[in-house]
Amino acid sequence: ESGLGRSDLFITSKYTGIGPVEQAIQDSLTNIGVAQLDLYLIHSPELVGPDTWARFEDFQKAGLTKSIGVSNYDLETLQELIKNARVVPAVNQISLSPYTYSQHKGLIEYAAKHNIVIEAYSSLSPIIQYPSGPVDKPVAAAAKRLGATPTQVILSWVRSKGAVIVTTSSRKDRMQEYLDVGDLPPLLPEEIQAIDEAGANGPPTSLARSTLSVLQSLSKPVFLDMFSTAPRRIFSAFTRSTPQISIFHNPSSPPSQSALRLLNASISSPYPPNAKHPLKFNLEVIENQPPTPDQLRTILSYASASPDSFVSAHPSTASSSGSGRTAEDVASLAKSNPNALKWPIVVNWDSGRAAVGDLEGVKSILEELRKQRDGE
Repeated sequence: ESGLGRSDLFITSKYTGIGPVEQAIQDSLTNIGVAQLDLYLIHSPELVGPDTWARFEDFQKAGLTKSIGVSNYDLETLQELIKNARVVPAVNQISLSPYTYSQHKGLIEYAAKHNIVIEAYSSLSPIIQYPSGPVDKPVAAAAKRLGATPTQVILSWVRSKGAVIVTTSSRKDRMQEYLDVGDLPPLLPEEIQAIDEAGANGPPTSLARSTLSVLQSLSKPVFLDMFSTAPRRIFSAFTRSTPQISIFHNPSSPPSQSALRLLNASISSPYPPNAKHPLKFNLEVIENQPPTPDQLRTILSYASASPDSFVSAHPSTASSSGSGRTAEDVASLAKSNPNALKWPIVVNWDSGRAAVGDLEGVKSILEELRKQRDGE
């Protein structure tokens, strides 16, 4: 349908540790409908055994994939893998944003010495999940100088670190925004330094978590692998090891109270109650604070909904009734009148699922996590 040939695509898949690795790569080839991958990655070192990399080397030798690599490897695990490797990984895909750069600096330098390409995901988390943080000011200043968007400045910053950008969108205008970064002048050294220093301070305190990375995944993701030899699409079966779930919570809302209790119970006790283990995810509670317009747009794409669907039927919203609201309208309305918003809003940023004012929707998100945990 696209008119693109196989050579126009760069196809990546991942082994997530579920089932025999030999079967997993064959399943990827069958599901995608190709005879050879361009890149096959180990999703995370915690998910595989000591012999998995040797199997990857065999896959490359057999022609099942042109290149092999890893994902979410830190400096120590990457060094350990290379000690006994016949083939050095071509790629290490990591969460890289101004808020995670300081912890990855040594890893990036090591990768460069060994000709390992760093692929950066979750680079836009300062905009999508951690807005109003210390990075905003230097990013805005650079955007003003370049006549660019903050998104484009952050992607330019990623390029300055020698990394390949991996991001996702289902919207043509956003894809074009990403691709236009290739035509921008580079950031000035002082702009890069200012972003580095601001990022080292960490994200806004109220939103800081042990896991800073967020992958905006869609049900049918199309990842953009930009600024290598040419912009190319990467189709990737990507599943994070520890999902990130946020609940925008209003303590005065009974549905929000119920949803928060359910989420907390699912990670502290066996879930469902007849199971042996709780679910595993990072839970971020954002209290009495509605999503930003950027977050709302992302959540809208997950829920396939209109901005009006976020507005409650509370009597206090009558004066602002109407259709055709934008994400900015809803965010502004919710900030001035919390009762105007349907609470809670629960988002699984990794799977691209969202529930708005709906406990059953939250249960569906948890059921999806249960199926992943149980290998269904």
